[in-house]
Amino acid sequence: MVETIEKAYTTKEISMTLGIGDSTLKKWCLSLEKNEYPFTRNDQNQRLFLEKDLVVLKLFQTMVQTNNFSVENAGMLIASKFKESGFPSGVSAIRIEEQSEKRRSYEVVQKPAAIIQYQEAYIQEQREFNQVLLESMREQKEFNQVLLERLEKQEKSIQEGLNTRDGELTQSIQGLQQQLNQLTIQTQEKRKQRKGLFKWFS
Repeated sequence: MVETIEKAYTTKEISMTLGIGDSTLKKWCLSLEKNEYPFTRNDQNQRLFLEKDLVVLKLFQTMVQTNNFSVENAGMLIASKFKESGFPSGVSAIRIEEQSEKRRSYEVVQKPAAIIQYQEAYIQEQREFNQVLLESMREQKEFNQVLLERLEKQEKSIQEGLNTRDGELTQSIQGLQQQLNQLTIQTQEKRKQRKGLFKWFS
């Protein structure tokens, strides 16, 4: 029977592929595992990453670094769509020793029928996830629009209040100026009257 081999990547390989540090990758993985997303592990309890995990982590990266999702929210949303995928029946893992490079790598052997079944289910899951992501972005856009409208109304209300206050202040200043002018005129008239009186007695 013909078998197909799918490579399982190490933490270092995934970190280099995504252009992130090992500690960042660990945080993302912990967020996914917290929401019951399953990663394959070897006999030393180290994570192994399949192609599906790489796709999931790229989506995670887009949500966190491009769409400004928090690590917690990204992990919850992605895990809710992909955690049920798991491994199809007929999957087994074997360890390959690579003496020339003096390191260990891991490969997963899957039966062709299981691979096709898994790929079809995975594509459907990805389509549904993309739809959820688009819906979330649409809701965020609507929320931002509502928030912008509220801010514009608030700014308009503040500006109207300032204009009203400025108008009242201007009227008050004009009124005071008129009173001052009247008082000045009255004072000048009284002075003239006093000068005339003094001149009459002199």
